[in-house]
Amino acid sequence: MNYFTPSPRKAKNSDAFDGRMSPTSRTGSYRAPRRPIFTVTNFCFLFAGILIHALYTDKQYFMNFMHTNNTIDGGKRTPPPFVAAEVEGGPYYPKGKHLLVDLQGASGDVLNDRQGLEDTVVSIIKNAGMHMLSVSSHQLEPQGVSVVAAISESHLTIHTWPEHGAALIDLFTCGDSTDMLGILPTMVADFGGQLNMSKWSLVKRGSAGVSDLDKSVLSRQHIKKRNLASVKSEMQKIEVWSIDSSKEFEIDHEAVEEQELDAPVLSGKNTMLFLDDVLQSGTLDEHTYHETLVHPAMIAHERGPERVAILGGGEGATLREVLKYTSVKKVDMIEIDEKVIEISQKYLPSMGNCSWASNNQGTYLSCFDEPRTNVVNEDVISFLQSRFDFENCNDEDNKYDVIIMDLLDPEATSASDVSDDIYNANFFQHLSCALKSDGVLAIQIGEAPSGTALDPNFAKKLNLIQDIAKQFYPGGTFVYQQYVDTFNGEWTFSVSCKSAECSNRWMAEIGAVDSALHARLDPRIMTREELAYGKLQFFDGATMQKYHYPPKCLETHFCQLASEASLGVTPKECMLVNPFLSEHNVKPSDKSVTLVKDQNDVVHATAARTMNVGERVGLLEGGNSFKMSLSELRRLKDLANTTKNTNVFGNLADFVIKNGRTCETAGGHVFVSTDDQLVGLDNGCGAHASTNFMQVEEYFSTAQRFNPVLARHPEIACLGFVVVSAIEEGQALATDPAFKWNQIAGSNQC
Repeated sequence: MNYFTPSPRKAKNSDAFDGRMSPTSRTGSYRAPRRPIFTVTNFCFLFAGILIHALYTDKQYFMNFMHTNNTIDGGKRTPPPFVAAEVEGGPYYPKGKHLLVDLQGASGDVLNDRQGLEDTVVSIIKNAGMHMLSVSSHQLEPQGVSVVAAISESHLTIHTWPEHGAALIDLFTCGDSTDMLGILPTMVADFGGQLNMSKWSLVKRGSAGVSDLDKSVLSRQHIKKRNLASVKSEMQKIEVWSIDSSKEFEIDHEAVEEQELDAPVLSGKNTMLFLDDVLQSGTLDEHTYHETLVHPAMIAHERGPERVAILGGGEGATLREVLKYTSVKKVDMIEIDEKVIEISQKYLPSMGNCSWASNNQGTYLSCFDEPRTNVVNEDVISFLQSRFDFENCNDEDNKYDVIIMDLLDPEATSASDVSDDIYNANFFQHLSCALKSDGVLAIQIGEAPSGTALDPNFAKKLNLIQDIAKQFYPGGTFVYQQYVDTFNGEWTFSVSCKSAECSNRWMAEIGAVDSALHARLDPRIMTREELAYGKLQFFDGATMQKYHYPPKCLETHFCQLASEASLGVTPKECMLVNPFLSEHNVKPSDKSVTLVKDQNDVVHATAARTMNVGERVGLLEGGNSFKMSLSELRRLKDLANTTKNTNVFGNLADFVIKNGRTCETAGGHVFVSTDDQLVGLDNGCGAHASTNFMQVEEYFSTAQRFNPVLARHPEIACLGFVVVSAIEEGQALATDPAFKWNQIAGSNQC
């Protein structure tokens, strides 16, 4: 080994660069302003200067090493630990690992011992199986030490602040052979520090992609970051990590006792589950994700679900939310990897905590032990195919009221292409077959697309939604998003209904949702608040309101993809919602419609001018309308039949039925225009009228059963009309009825 120790440089000014000699000032006569002790720039300048000096001094040695591609370790020549390979057809990206440690809690005497630190550096390198090239150490004044070791893998450096018991450590190695996380505890201990007080991060260099584990845990500077579990099951690698995000940007000078795993989650503490380095859940805000996934579907079911199937969800939180409903009699949880359940119960007990359902107050009861729970360790594909074949799809026995898919993301890829096996039309056909005639399907479909740039995964995701929607027509498919902090992004979910009543309930108002939650949820979740596991922490009626319509990014990307597919031609439905692109729209000021009374004093709409095929009416009338849910309309009719004010309520109900318009896009809403161009437009029942208008939704309908443009603008889809046959001035105007009121509203619209 080659040891080189440059002469120490004395600092005359105690304030210059934290009381030490400035790398840019040998005289020390320049008085630098006081800076924080942990200034990265100071360390970088110092490290670069020492490393260059060391390599320059031993230039011939270093060049010999580079030419021979060998390392020298105790006089022996050994093969290099990492050899770069050429990559055909593209640039080569060298791989490496970079371990950064902000050491805390060390003895000042240890951190001020130049020779001791140098020996420790040499020992760490040797014990880790790395290969020494040279080491250089420097004693600073009044105190502090810098040590730089060049190794064939790259380098190891330490720069100390003995007066504060602190140091900065930098270890970089090329390739993947060095076990950095295995080195970390020993290295911190050898330098006299305390791991639970020190910040550290591990950054991968040159990798083709960055995993969730890298982004959420390893590359971030947390205090008390711990790997609680790391096991390899027959199917996958399972890891549990604990971090405290509130300690990422501050130094904790006192060792704090670890929080109990099954205690209520405190601010900043997050225990996260990873499967093959993909983040599944975090205790800090898992209620946001799981309540968003479960409760919209459970509330939309019209009767109150009794049999529920959960596909995946081995951590237990999805199961926990389902079991809060008193109507539920049985839950089949299909989780192929029983090891996930085992690890989750041990390290993530809060996710499967059903203690609110315990018969004896204070007795812990895991949701997996709840009598209604039936765990099936089987592949979800074989589970569905073996129990629900297409030939017996009409048999309602043993079918489910609600199925919840909490599986891997659609964009996930693997050698076995599991994602493609699950997210396809055939699989969704099996799901539809496994549901009763009024069943509901809830799915998490991965990270939401960006609101600006076209997401490369969006086309696949849109096709996935279309495959789902085709199996749940005409009930309806609803797509919604929710920000999940642990995932650091918006997450996409969908709920699909097999019945029209489910769609009606989906559009329920705030009070109706809150009332349904109160009626369906187990009252015990509210009486034992001290446990904080049963009470809903995120979802309520107001939250549900923002899920009624798909997010804007879906509309944007849908139109962009359709435009690219048609060589830049903007799709007609996308032009409808853009007043600057929409052509042939009848403006509100354009009196194209005249209202006249017939001999029976019934108001009808007639054309005030000639209208050509393709003209559109009502596209801009969303602001001149009001909406009413079909449930509200039914209650209004019932009120008219049970009160003395029959004429008042009955007349209002009749007005809505006669002039209101709804469509499949609207779910459970009916829109009523208050504009005089549309009031009096016959719904196609009058014997005197011919059908010359077609509803926008029907006019632009395609093989696609989910159209985010129309879904985001139901007032246009329902109130807007397109002229489908030429109309002469004075001709009565009529529409083609696209909704069966006698089935939905309990009354015939004619």
